[in-house]
Amino acid sequence: MIQIKIIIVVFTKIIPMKKLSLCIFLVLMFSLFTSHSFAETIPKNDPVPDGVMYRGINEEQWKIIEKIGDPLNCRKKVYDFQQIKDYKIIGPEDCKENKNCIQDALDKTDNLKLKEGNYKIYSSIVVYNKVLTGENGNVNINAEGAGGRAIMVNEGIVANINVNFAKDIAFDIKFNSLVYRSVARNTGVKSSYTTNGHGFSVVYELDRRTKDDLKNGKGFSFNSCLISLESSYGYNESGGSCCIKGGNADGFQIKYGAADVTLIDTHAHHNSDDGFDFWKAGKKSEKPVIRIFYSSSNFNGKHPTKPNGNGNGYKLGSSNKYQKDRGKDWGTRLIYGSVACGNKENGFDRNSSRAKRILLGNDSRKNKENYQNVRNKKVKDDKNLLKCSMFPNN
Repeated sequence: MIQIKIIIVVFTKIIPMKKLSLCIFLVLMFSLFTSHSFAETIPKNDPVPDGVMYRGINEEQWKIIEKIGDPLNCRKKVYDFQQIKDYKIIGPEDCKENKNCIQDALDKTDNLKLKEGNYKIYSSIVVYNKVLTGENGNVNINAEGAGGRAIMVNEGIVANINVNFAKDIAFDIKFNSLVYRSVARNTGVKSSYTTNGHGFSVVYELDRRTKDDLKNGKGFSFNSCLISLESSYGYNESGGSCCIKGGNADGFQIKYGAADVTLIDTHAHHNSDDGFDFWKAGKKSEKPVIRIFYSSSNFNGKHPTKPNGNGNGYKLGSSNKYQKDRGKDWGTRLIYGSVACGNKENGFDRNSSRAKRILLGNDSRKNKENYQNVRNKKVKDDKNLLKCSMFPNN
């Protein structure tokens, strides 16, 4: 109030009172309009299904994310998805005699909803410029019989889908996409040929960057939002000499020039390698290229039935001396209100990366080293910050 009075006194010497009153009125109306507009586009936070690790995002959390920065407008993407009503609906009964029932239905409609139940797929589901969602988060897809990737999404939306036993990658995410309220479990555990074992992957395989491109920090803007996800019990049996027997299976991989990715309420646990891995990720940018909010990475490197790799919570990048032909880390990694608990190696692992790091309000406990050459700034005014005590057994 004191500031407003001072402003009024100063501006009355410059602007006549009538015009000043109009200016104040317009400012107040704009403020009310923007507040109302934000409230109108807050996504619904429905109860989460039983047995999942993700927790949902409430209005207070969305406001904080907006304040820190939501350049991909993930909140609006979720809200817009929730407004879709015109779905073609199929169920397990439609798939008894058609092994490709899901893809066949997707090819004939823009928006497909799967009824609750269990499904088996025998080839990758391709979601290109489409929407694929499940009913009530209780759609379970057994991908053991499919190829390397269970679901591939590009310029589309996948939501409320649980994928089990994908051979190599459960969710392969490309550009301008939203993956929401979904689960990847047991990726790679039933295949002796698995080289990845990732639950969620954001990588551009058609990387044709030149030496100059790599030197100048050229990357790939995915502009994709990963929200309310769980990735657990991933494993890779095969691969290069560095990474066989569990040494590559990350819960979430964002690598090799991948940039402009936001992860909110994403959770990795009991994967044989790292929970989150940002090896050679990013592009030259003044703003964060990877943003993580309210997420957890716990008990990685501690797969209960398979051999394990490093087992870091958040591997923030890599040393420039490795894989020089794939570039180096670029851009800032921002992690807010998240936890790393009980991992085999480090909680937040710099891993000799030269990329900038912003860690705010995180909690890291019972790792070999909780903050490996990184600093975490405390946050006091957010009651939604995650704590390791919330994940006692994971």
